[in-house]
Amino acid sequence: KLLITVILPEKKIVGKMISNWEVMETIKKKIIPAVFLSLKVCISSLTKVLLEAEVACTKDQASIIKKIDGNSIKLSGFQDKFNILAEPAKIKILKKHEWEAFFKDNVDYDLHERPDTVHLDDLPTSWFKSDSKTIEENVIQTFSKFGDISATAFPGLDPYEERVNNILETGCDIHHGQGFKKTSFAARGVIFDAYIKYSCHSAFSMCISSLNGMKMVRLVAGETEHHYCNFKLDFDKKKRLSPKTISTRNKIRQNLVEQELRAQHELLALESVELEISEEVEEKEEHVLEELAEIESRRQNKENERKQKKAQEIIRRDNHLIELDKDIEKLTERIKSVHDCRKFSSNKLLKHAFKHIQQELDSSKSSKKSHRSHSHKSSRHSKHVHVSKEKHFDRKRTR
Repeated sequence: KLLITVILPEKKIVGKMISNWEVMETIKKKIIPAVFLSLKVCISSLTKVLLEAEVACTKDQASIIKKIDGNSIKLSGFQDKFNILAEPAKIKILKKHEWEAFFKDNVDYDLHERPDTVHLDDLPTSWFKSDSKTIEENVIQTFSKFGDISATAFPGLDPYEERVNNILETGCDIHHGQGFKKTSFAARGVIFDAYIKYSCHSAFSMCISSLNGMKMVRLVAGETEHHYCNFKLDFDKKKRLSPKTISTRNKIRQNLVEQELRAQHELLALESVELEISEEVEEKEEHVLEELAEIESRRQNKENERKQKKAQEIIRRDNHLIELDKDIEKLTERIKSVHDCRKFSSNKLLKHAFKHIQQELDSSKSSKKSHRSHSHKSSRHSKHVHVSKEKHFDRKRTR
């Protein structure tokens, strides 16, 4: 790592802003052909811009510092040049006197007890995950090069870790099933931490000295690009892998597992009871539905019978009306026939009467011609007879 400081000019241009992105791109061009593994802005103020850069090796670090330290860069929109200072970054590393002082001052440790456990944090899960081996097996295989490993612990991979810690700290599982869950990378399984206990102190010391201030590099077969990641290195300050701690945590963990098993059995029993109740309710519902269907069927049958009766009644009424119409038609024809007969009879009678009258008139004329000599009395008698006949005809016509 190295720190790069860009000194800003004292005279400021009103309304003109300095682009951190332009500063970084300009510095990257200055170091060509060398490249940064990473470059980020740590501080951006009115007087300076502080950047932190990472390179692959100390040789590149020295070369880049030589190129840009005391040099200057030109940014667009500014007449003045910006001076650059570069120096190696101070990396925090573990030193022997730190753990010796910790073990000496901590009353929980024996006087002659020495550290043997390292704590690694922010390890990428995907780097240690494979189809053939577990994460634990790959971690042991990777770090056993420093010496024999006697015990390991992976808190981030243990689903009971947080609950065990709560019980150890507060005496109860207060956070189980309550509140919001963590959304950190560790909680999502992206990174994890590991406690590695070596069989001897020399292996522990070798691991610390080898990993101090280093990055983890992953080499993938068939790929030319290397993958780097930062991780945290420390010695165990919690006696995580001491026999007493392991025994206590295992007991608590076992109790939690048993509680979950009991809860699962109770849940299964409850689900079984709920299933029985649900089946019973379904049977009752089916029975009720069958009864409702039967009632509806009876109602429908009655409705059909009522409709059939009504239809039959309508048919009977229509037939009766048809018969009445036929009877009326027959009566109408009979009345018409009677009228025709009466008319024919009247016409016939009138013809007969007219014929008789005509005959009488003819006979009267002939008698007048033959008996002109008769007296007025005879004539009057003849007229009387004629009038009597006419009255007789009128009575017959009236009948």
